[in-house]
Order: sequence, then C-alpha cells, then structure tokens
Amino acid sequence: MKRVIIDGRLFSDMADVHTFLRSALDLPEYYGNNLDALYDCLTQIGHETAFEFIDMEVFCLKTGKKARMLKSVFEDAAAENPNIRII
Repeated sequence: MKRVIIDGRLFSDMADVHTFLRSALDLPEYYGNNLDALYDCLTQIGHETAFEFIDMEVFCLKTGKKARMLKSVFEDAAAENPNIRII
C-alpha cells in the first residue's frame, strides 16, 4: 500500500498542495491543479493508497476554508474509490 502524508506545515497555499500531490501521486500532465481535477484523479487510483493528514490546523490558519475543502475532496473520493483510505 502506498502511503502519502499531507503535512499542513509544509504548505503556504493551495498551489503548494497541488505541486506536492502532482509529484507524490504521479498525476498526469493534464492535471488541472484544482480540487475538481484532484477528485477526478483520486477516484481513478487503481491501487491501495492511504492518505494521512497531519497538522492541518496550521494549513487551515493559512488558507481558511480551503484546507477543509481539500480534506473533504479526499473524503468524498474515498467514499467513491475503495482503494483510498484516510488515516
């Protein structure tokens, strides 16, 4: 199982998150760097992948509701794709 740690201390904005996820998940070139595109890519993951969110309160202080929206996208994708687990 692949494990991806999303550490809120490492990101200053959503662009940082998308850059990290593009690399960590080897997202395609056409990835749109937005939450809709992220959801689409997450629901297509074909291997078991666990996502662990740490220190998201730090990221939330920087971005407000965007941090909550990010986690919600992962939760929605996990409900759709049995290969995704949220730790």
